[in-house]
Amino acid sequence: MRVPPFCGRVEAVMGTMVSIRVVPGDLGRTELDGILNAAVEELHRIDAAFSTYRSESLLSRVRRSELGFSQAGSEMDEVVEACQAALTASHGYFDPWRMPGGFDPTGFVKGWALGRALALLASSGAPAALIGAGGDFAAFGAPDPSGAWRVGLRDPKDAKEVLATLAVPAPGGLATSGTYERGAHLIDPFRGRP
Repeated sequence: MRVPPFCGRVEAVMGTMVSIRVVPGDLGRTELDGILNAAVEELHRIDAAFSTYRSESLLSRVRRSELGFSQAGSEMDEVVEACQAALTASHGYFDPWRMPGGFDPTGFVKGWALGRALALLASSGAPAALIGAGGDFAAFGAPDPSGAWRVGLRDPKDAKEVLATLAVPAPGGLATSGTYERGAHLIDPFRGRP
């Protein structure tokens, strides 16, 4: 069966819709389905571990002090270390320890999860891929000879309009956030309010 120039999947995970686009190169349909399934499974696995909305998640158990950070495993250690680095780099404006309800690294975890899923796609032999999740994007390779993955950013005042079109660096990513879907979820850690 001939494989189209792009293959993909859209999946509800992490409280949003995640879209995956893969340039298949020499990969066949069966291989593509396998790597797309693996990427989606990785996103669901990370969501199950780091969701603040699931009472059984590792993160929820840490937030309730049922587990210490060191008891929650190496991925929790990795996330905590990255959040500490982001806290320092942002001069305290990214502070998951000062979030309502306790430690909440989800501002970091979504992009980190996209990177983990993207690494699975890259290791498969696909020449290029883009993953988008609620305003966050991660990419590797070039989708076509132009060399850039381009994404449209929704106008927060009119969901039918595109406010801007941006190039996603590859390899790399882009993160945006707004209040139009989740409300006032961006908290100023110094003032404790949106």
